[in-house]
Amino acid sequence: MSLKSSSSTGLGIAFPGVRSGIRVALASLGLLTASGVLHAQDVSLLLLAKGLKYQQSGATPPVLSGNNAYRFDGNVASHAGGVNSASLLLPGGATLIGTLNGDTFQFKGRYNSLAALNAGFPDGTYTLSVQTVHDGPRSVPLGLTGASYPNPVQVLDYPAAQGVNAGANFTVNWSVPAGGTVVDFLQVSVEDSNGNTVFQSPGLGRPGALTGGSPASFTIPDHTLAGSTSYTCRILSAHYSQVNTSSYGQGVTGYAAYYAETDLPLVTTQTPDVNQMGIAKGRTLTQSSAAAPVPDALPYTFQAFADVQNGAVTGGTLKLPGGTAQPLGLDSENPGLESVYATLAALDAAYPPGNYTLTINTVHDGVRTAPLALPASVFPGAPQVSNFAAAQDVDADAAFTLQWGAFPGGTVTDFIQVQVNTADYNTVFQTGQPGEAGALDGTATSVTIPVQTLQPGQHYIVSILFARFASAPSGYGAAFSGFFSSTSASLVTRNPSTAPDVKRLGVVKGNTYVQASAGAPVPDALPFLFEAFADGHENTVTSGSLKLPGGSIQSLGADFDLHVEFPTVAALDAAYPPGSYTVTVNTVDDGTRSITLALPSGSFPAAPQLSNFTAAQAVDPNAPFTVHWNAFPGGTANDYIEFQVRTGDDNGVFNTGQPGEAGSLDGTATSATIPGQVLQPGRSYTLQLLFARFSDRSTTYGEDFSGYFSQTLSTLVTTGIAIRPTLTLSLDGNGQWHLHATGPIGQQCVIEQAGSLTEPITWNPVFNFTGNPVPSEFTDGVVRTQSFYRVREM
Repeated sequence: MSLKSSSSTGLGIAFPGVRSGIRVALASLGLLTASGVLHAQDVSLLLLAKGLKYQQSGATPPVLSGNNAYRFDGNVASHAGGVNSASLLLPGGATLIGTLNGDTFQFKGRYNSLAALNAGFPDGTYTLSVQTVHDGPRSVPLGLTGASYPNPVQVLDYPAAQGVNAGANFTVNWSVPAGGTVVDFLQVSVEDSNGNTVFQSPGLGRPGALTGGSPASFTIPDHTLAGSTSYTCRILSAHYSQVNTSSYGQGVTGYAAYYAETDLPLVTTQTPDVNQMGIAKGRTLTQSSAAAPVPDALPYTFQAFADVQNGAVTGGTLKLPGGTAQPLGLDSENPGLESVYATLAALDAAYPPGNYTLTINTVHDGVRTAPLALPASVFPGAPQVSNFAAAQDVDADAAFTLQWGAFPGGTVTDFIQVQVNTADYNTVFQTGQPGEAGALDGTATSVTIPVQTLQPGQHYIVSILFARFASAPSGYGAAFSGFFSSTSASLVTRNPSTAPDVKRLGVVKGNTYVQASAGAPVPDALPFLFEAFADGHENTVTSGSLKLPGGSIQSLGADFDLHVEFPTVAALDAAYPPGSYTVTVNTVDDGTRSITLALPSGSFPAAPQLSNFTAAQAVDPNAPFTVHWNAFPGGTANDYIEFQVRTGDDNGVFNTGQPGEAGSLDGTATSATIPGQVLQPGRSYTLQLLFARFSDRSTTYGEDFSGYFSQTLSTLVTTGIAIRPTLTLSLDGNGQWHLHATGPIGQQCVIEQAGSLTEPITWNPVFNFTGNPVPSEFTDGVVRTQSFYRVREM
């Protein structure tokens, strides 16, 4: 249950339709609430550094740059504008005023000699002074002494960096020459010709940050870089002169360091015409109940295929072990062939074990050939949906987690894919392909289909595929061979027309806490709240009101939600006393409905507390993560617990069930597991944990209830590099725009168009799509003389 605030930043439904009693948004490490900013700190990082800039222009060691090679850098990074000003006191007594760049105050010096650098910024103790919005004035001394510059990093595969395949992962390998100082921190970044950072490994103090003891390599994911483009790759190595964790307080660290930075060109080749290609033998099954799936009428199949970029393939052939060659047909620009058989013997007779050769004729890359071995047939165990009943009654207004039995003997080298198609075989959801970011390995047992992916009242076909490689993806087009078993089952979404217009309505009193460490939660600034609400299906409720015990009537407002916060429980009870409350709603199909609920005097449950807070600050987004909490004191099966994860802009990404729904948690639960691939890398999320006790509950009209709850807000941070949506454009000779968009795996994104950038700007949605690092192409069907586009997460 999260209580919805009166503003658009409220959390989504959480307390049975109750909406977030506090306005919540995660801004880096801080929490935005209706009562103001509940921040971890205004400053995220303090840094002073002296550095040497090197250039590597070949396979030989890097050399000092010819211009401005000696550098001083100071940074005061703020959270959402939390710093008003920053100054730097130098060892000699001079004071510099920081220059604001975005949310960072900077101090810079660039020189052509070490003597000039030391004259401008001598070794000694510097003092950074900041005037913050909430923390007040703070001063942090940092010592830069010893001139302990590390040796510059040397990239070992310089020639490879001059011909990077933009469609594949690229691993940068380097060495740190011996004899220098200890390297405490390393960072790899890639910038385009305009100085924009397109890729960067984790920064100072972030989970996954590289050190001198880290493996001397880092992988840039496939499709991060554009094809046929020149970039600058930078590898920075730093040695700390001082790390100050105490002067500012509140977990803010100040760093003083000496660094060496190596720059080198990185050039990509044309993106390959083929993303992936391969051959596979498979068996297909159908699951029509909670029982085990059964083989299809023609269950055995042979497939040869190629996943093509923008129709850049003209055809291809497959050479069989006996020497015969079969042509590949072109289906939607993707070449391939498929044959089905009634028996395994018939399959193996037509396509025997042995060595195959797959040949693809491409437009830009010429003729590409992949030899692929396919041994005797050994199929993985049949996938089986384990929550089949729930999949036949899916609420399209909520995220749905599909679960299956474990891949027998499945390992991280195996592959699982889930796909959801409409009845006419249009794909609406799909996990990643082999080798792509976000692909599922053989240990996965669930995946979450995001909210708004499915439509209400529809029948879908969900397929789960277990695959084992005979030859792992490698070479051009990540060519591979293997065996798979695939099970298809129905997935049905609930038809709102057969249900009441209102899913749930209620009257509740709540108490809000914040947990910013492993310690006990503390009360919010305005911790007590009253909420009355009516949670309807889309556009099914037209108005609503609340009648108080004394007889007065208050509107539920345009959001059908009345939400009021108070500093004390006495103020809460004075405004909303114990007694009987009547919620009245006017609906489209059900007419006017009134439900009376008793809300007597009561007590709030104890504050929920996360017991693995520290682990939640460095979560691997690719693996399931279980959040644990201390038991609900006195909690029983009649009580209710909800756990929710939301993005900083208040989009729900994970939520346990609402009261009365399958999967909801009762008062005895002490953990909830977020499936792998639900969270995005390099992101901060808001966690909300709610304990509720009902005073009155019925199903007279939907789910109706009243009660008391306590909720705790906290944070979850994922490791890895944040992936953001990207958009590139091209214009054809007919005046039509072609848009190529990428996004985080599974994230719902939207491309929007505006005719002008003159304020006020009107952005109109033109395409919705599910994020994938492989670009999706869209064509704006409207011919426009001038047009502006942007892409964002929904």
